[in-house]
Amino acid sequence: MSKSRKPSPTEAFSSQGRNGMDAFSVYKFRKFYKDRAYPDSSPDYGVHGEGFDANTQPQPIDLWHEAPYFGRYKLNANSIYILEKNLKQIPTKNNEKTFLVTNFVADAFRDLQKHFSSALISKNLNPDFKLSSLPITKAYENPDTLHQLYINKIFEVFVLSYVESQGLHKKIVNFSDFVGHLSDFIRDSQQSIPFTFSGFLGSKRCPSSVSGLIIDMKADGFSDDKNKMNKFLSKEDFSFYLYSARNHGFMVDKNVPWRLVADISSPKMKEYMVKYDPTLNESNLFKKYYADAYIADLEIMLKNIVSYYNNYIESRPFTSKTYHAYSSGEVGTTKQKMKTITRNKRKRKASLKRIFQTYGIDNIMSFYFTIRCYESGAASALRDRENIVLEAVNRKNTLGLSYALSYLNSKILDQIKIDLTIGTEYVKGNNEKARSLLNARQPQDKEPNIKDVISGDYSRK
Repeated sequence: MSKSRKPSPTEAFSSQGRNGMDAFSVYKFRKFYKDRAYPDSSPDYGVHGEGFDANTQPQPIDLWHEAPYFGRYKLNANSIYILEKNLKQIPTKNNEKTFLVTNFVADAFRDLQKHFSSALISKNLNPDFKLSSLPITKAYENPDTLHQLYINKIFEVFVLSYVESQGLHKKIVNFSDFVGHLSDFIRDSQQSIPFTFSGFLGSKRCPSSVSGLIIDMKADGFSDDKNKMNKFLSKEDFSFYLYSARNHGFMVDKNVPWRLVADISSPKMKEYMVKYDPTLNESNLFKKYYADAYIADLEIMLKNIVSYYNNYIESRPFTSKTYHAYSSGEVGTTKQKMKTITRNKRKRKASLKRIFQTYGIDNIMSFYFTIRCYESGAASALRDRENIVLEAVNRKNTLGLSYALSYLNSKILDQIKIDLTIGTEYVKGNNEKARSLLNARQPQDKEPNIKDVISGDYSRK
């Protein structure tokens, strides 16, 4: 029998963290919960009166501190979204709402529901336990919808706060002016405002529920640690919930104990996965079931900007232009009369077709690359923007738009990795090494370019 890990009542119920506390108290109590809550000092005794066995206890997932971007990134650091054809509805008693998750996750949860129902019938589970009926409140959320709602707020802030406060209304005469100030706004935000679809998906502004791998049940105040301990972790049925979840391929979120997260590396979840594809596993799931977000970036970005520019000029449809008109003076003099005339000119609405005709793919690619650099914290990559964009345009003309966007995206990710390395060396105190890396960061594209690929010359590796 494993050594008893049962904490004292004081230890079990001393987590007091909640929103609204002063900064120090929040830090202290949140740290206590992080260090002492399940599974390290689980206050749940239940059928495990001696505490959990250290070798068999279900391990939680920490979506707050350790895996905040769960299900939204590939291993190559590209942000991703699930293809809707791979979603499946979860059967529930609530006919008013439809809950979707990844197809194999829906099957696993259906079996978990059956398991809980049997436990209630056999009285192995207390019906008063808040999760006894697995009451779903949230599952998959559509990233397109979330991104659009977010972008609506961004444009509202841009127009009402940025443009208004800096007196830029008179300077926005056409689409180019609008886009130029929008670019400055994103630059000045310093990564706090992701703008593109891929930037949003890969940020903390986007919830991990878009992955289709998470199921939330009856929420009960995730910001109140004491509530979590008293109503969930300290209940004897919590151990039944933990082990049942694990046995069906799920992990429990440490900070939100009523949240189930698919453990795609567990043998049990793999059993559900292979029913849909015999080759499906944790290594290729994100490749087979998901798509790279950057592929949709350009179209979504331009449509949003065009839409909001047109909405903007509806409220300010005219631009005023002042000029001087001269006429002959009095008879017998050479002095002319000057008259100031102000004319209003209606601003012209934008369209995607006109934008491509007016600006061309080079300028559009350059603008997109600039925005991605700003929102990703890779502004230093803009030093070689001209060459990078030129190569991207070449790839677009030869191989297609997706290859061009992939190239731009890779350059941004490369720069982020370099910046992180340099920053890490500075933190370690290796200033000389950091400066050496900084000096060596001059653009050196060692990848084969389009001409090399076409000619078969792959020597530049």
